[in-house]
Amino acid sequence: MHTLSTLIKEYYPNTLIFSLYDIDDLEKVQEHINEWKEKNCRVFIESDDNFLHRKFIQTIKSRFEKFAFTSPGRNDDEKHITNFNFITSTFNKSTVGPYIDHDTKKLYRFLCLVGKPHEHRWQLIISLRDKGLLDDNFLLSLHNTLRAHTHLFPKDVCLPEQYEWSEVSEHGGYKPYADKDDPGRQAWMSKLGHIHHRLYQDTAISVVSEASVEKGLNLVTEKTWAPILAEQPAIFQSNPGHIDFLEQVGFKIRNEVLGDYVETDCDSIASVCDTLDAQTVKELYSETKKQRRHNRELALDEAHWRDYHLAQLKSFKW
Repeated sequence: MHTLSTLIKEYYPNTLIFSLYDIDDLEKVQEHINEWKEKNCRVFIESDDNFLHRKFIQTIKSRFEKFAFTSPGRNDDEKHITNFNFITSTFNKSTVGPYIDHDTKKLYRFLCLVGKPHEHRWQLIISLRDKGLLDDNFLLSLHNTLRAHTHLFPKDVCLPEQYEWSEVSEHGGYKPYADKDDPGRQAWMSKLGHIHHRLYQDTAISVVSEASVEKGLNLVTEKTWAPILAEQPAIFQSNPGHIDFLEQVGFKIRNEVLGDYVETDCDSIASVCDTLDAQTVKELYSETKKQRRHNRELALDEAHWRDYHLAQLKSFKW
């Protein structure tokens, strides 16, 4: 297993590695900038694509030059280095486990694990509801922590017990906005990168809503990788060009049986799901078998992604 940071340590040992995950205010960022200037060193910054980290990166850009930053996936920012750390460190052959038997009877047509209830995710859920898809054939996990759209979902929609990790259930289930020290969140984090075999064995199609639909980046998180590694067909709500980006790096996502849709258009996604709802699962899995196996094998090809990451580092202009 590796990450961009471990490759930095190996090939660029004089580069300082800094993580924004441990920073919570601009004052601390400025303190580190001052230290970097004193050392006159190059800095590699680990970040996530969230509002706070974006703010920190913009501050650093305005006050310091010799740095690069990385976050999951691709970003148009000239200071960004693409990474696939999720499939080179978080997911691996031991956490993903053996192949899932998809020849068994599917109990649900769709699976949608919403995560944090961002507004674009609400819009997708509403479009799916308008198509009449949120029925007993749709396995949904939706934690309405912020109490939005309570006329539609007055309470949380949790996974049935058999589809949740027991370690997470023991602490009250998934909590999208829990503090990092919360036992439930820690239990959930310990399972990040693991594939719940029964969950994906009993469901046919993943409806994936990534954390962002903005232009200028392609955020690729565990939400994208889980169905790929579980060999489950997926429909993506995501940044523009998400599927193009995945195919550029070798994955085979498009397929005639899955249809065409616009990743940022909720109605387009819901229409494709409506069409898929009328197809037989047997036909869907038969037509996508080769590409689903190809995608899983590529995702778990450690040597391939090591070469890819090294190429990203070597081509970056500090």
